Amino acid sequence: MARHMPNSSYFFVFLILVAAVQLTVVEGTCSQFLGSCVGLDCGYACLVQYPNDGKGSCYYHNLCTCFFDRGPLKNTTQHLRQCNIGYGECNADCDLSCCNSKCKRFKDGIGTCVENSGINLCICHFSPQ
Repeated sequence: MARHMPNSSYFFVFLILVAAVQLTVVEGTCSQFLGSCVGLDCGYACLVQYPNDGKGSCYYHNLCTCFFDRGPLKNTTQHLRQCNIGYGECNADCDLSCCNSKCKRFKDGIGTCVENSGINLCICHFSPQ
């Protein structure tokens, strides 16, 4: 008799793959959520917002995410972060303090939980340098 993986295992594997791809794709770049990809030309919307290097993607929960490079501002302080990156979801397993803790480990960032298109996301704010 064949053994099947429970659906929750597939979901967990999917989340790991999404996180791995996102961290690989955006290493050294900034990102911004523009909203749902339904009815939106994500690539064009990103180029309008970031004409030099904006690249759009709809892979994470069908949210349009723009990836772009941005140089550091002069006199960057601890509280002035120029880049954002989605770092998973805020939920019962990972609340605001967990999100902030993960972001602190990732490029000394600051984490916040933000609701976007019905999903509570952990967003890391960090300086690219």
